[in-house]
Amino acid sequence: MGKIRKRVLNLILSIFWAVVYFAYLLIFILVVFANFGYNDATIAIFSIMSTIIFVFVVLLFITTITSYQKEKEHLNFNEEIFGERLYFYNLLDFVKDIYEHKHKNKEAYVIAYSPIKSSTSNEVYQSKELKQFYNYLAKYFIEEFTNKKNKKVKYCFDSNMFLIYCQGSKDDVMDIVTKLQNISYSLIKKYDLRLFIQNFFGFCPVSSNNDLYEAIARAKITRRIAEYNFEPVLEFDEKYVLDEKENSIAEALANGLKNNEFLVYYQPKFGLTTKTFVGCEALVRWNSKELGFVSPLGFINYAENKGLIHEIDLFVFEQVCIDLADLKKRGKRLLPVSINFSLYEFYCPTFLDDIKSILTKYDINPMLIEIEITEETQHANSFLVISLLKKLRELGMRVLLDDFGLGFSNFGSMKILPIDTIKIDKSFIDEIAYDYKARQIVKTIIEFGRIMGIQTVAEGVEDAKQVETLKKLKCDIIQGFYFSKPIPKADYDKFLSSNPFEKKEANQ
Repeated sequence: MGKIRKRVLNLILSIFWAVVYFAYLLIFILVVFANFGYNDATIAIFSIMSTIIFVFVVLLFITTITSYQKEKEHLNFNEEIFGERLYFYNLLDFVKDIYEHKHKNKEAYVIAYSPIKSSTSNEVYQSKELKQFYNYLAKYFIEEFTNKKNKKVKYCFDSNMFLIYCQGSKDDVMDIVTKLQNISYSLIKKYDLRLFIQNFFGFCPVSSNNDLYEAIARAKITRRIAEYNFEPVLEFDEKYVLDEKENSIAEALANGLKNNEFLVYYQPKFGLTTKTFVGCEALVRWNSKELGFVSPLGFINYAENKGLIHEIDLFVFEQVCIDLADLKKRGKRLLPVSINFSLYEFYCPTFLDDIKSILTKYDINPMLIEIEITEETQHANSFLVISLLKKLRELGMRVLLDDFGLGFSNFGSMKILPIDTIKIDKSFIDEIAYDYKARQIVKTIIEFGRIMGIQTVAEGVEDAKQVETLKKLKCDIIQGFYFSKPIPKADYDKFLSSNPFEKKEANQ
């Protein structure tokens, strides 16, 4: 109601000053000009004074009209939300009103409240039932908290959330929370609304160390964390800022998958026995529109924690199949491609069917695909792991054990897991040319692999001394920056057709 009074007052003032302006013109003409005539002095005074008053009146009218237009837009927005043109504060008015009545050094909190889950579809947000519910809830806010004598509680609606400012203690906050919990369920029952609601509240103290906008942002974050953790009411904690960062990255990941922001790069593998390139490893890269170029170390863990890793794994696998189909169509050189798969795939019931479906879709020979797993895979159910790996091998795929040598159970893994190749971790290869112990460890792994009938791949090979040492140790395959960094498909095609390494070996 205060907004209506203010707008009416502006309109009355505008009309008053317009009347004053025309009265001034009339008086000046009838009195001043009549008595003193139209000389330079009277005309100058008339011109200056009339211009000042006219500008003032015009500005006042513009302010009134602008205020009216903004108010109209605000009411139209509220009609979209509540189904009725309610005078319900937006965020800007909410903050302004709080600053006008805020008492310094008084305990206060911001509460973010929404009875609808953030994952709710747009159809629900636009439904008639939700508008009705929000309408009844908004009217409850107006009736319960709008009081001239009570300046301690303010409220608004912003970004599908009700925001409440409470000047008081935590007990006052919990009192508001309890009231809203009770009224929300009673409204659903009273008006027989076909709407499923789940009340979640996040609240944050407003202190001298954080301004009101920051407290609002933190309350919203806490409300989302409350929903994720199934906590009806949650108070802000500093760690939630880090959790929110993780959620924002996860959201960017989901958008990245929709917007085709992920790429597949290839790093060649060189066979020391065949003296030719015998395959490559597919590596995922993310060029985010929101975050820029993100290293796999910067997003793989987030993808696993938020359940997006399966989509990324399948994206890489399908892209590899698309690229292989393209090479086959153009009659180009085809080499096996190894693909990293997450531990989570061993718990995915559709993983094997997804793999078969993609292979069939692009008519890819399974022998061109190698599956890379890590020692972490052993932490999964051993029966599931072994069963799935056997089925993949039955299709014709090879299985590679990555990062070999980092854990304590790797030699046991070689005996238990159905694997074809082990990849010796880069940390051993880095020191192999000058460190005796590192060289002996690599030698033992290679010899043990030979006994077990398993190929060995040395990762992270960067210089000629490492290559010569690995040749002497009779390693089967080497991979690393010495030959090539991971490169896009087009560059990889060119590399295979013309590279100095195979030419050098052919001329020896």
